[in-house]
Amino acid sequence: MSAIPSLNVLIFSDGDLTVAQCLEYDIAVQARTWLDAISAFKLAIIEQVQLDIEVGKQPLSDTPAAPHMYTEKFNDEHAVPIDAQTVQEAPIGSPDELVARLFRDLKSKMYVGCPA
Repeated sequence: MSAIPSLNVLIFSDGDLTVAQCLEYDIAVQARTWLDAISAFKLAIIEQVQLDIEVGKQPLSDTPAAPHMYTEKFNDEHAVPIDAQTVQEAPIGSPDELVARLFRDLKSKMYVGCPA
């Protein structure tokens, strides 16, 4: 299995929740904290890839890009990058071999954007 390409993920507040929205694929999660949002996002990507493989599809090939408004927020001059090591170390539960393969080379570029 080839590694998932680098992903750009916007992390922002939405009321009392934190949202992690992927730009390349319209996959988003909500959580109480930004670290939990990163963890939930990793799991969401894994689950989508697993589902695609189970039905014989190229992983993420049918998942459209996120709406352009998220790219605009991501590129906002006030966005602050999150350290790549923090992204790699965000807990994802009990990692198995698939998790290890999917995230071995993942170099996510995550930014904390301005609140909506």
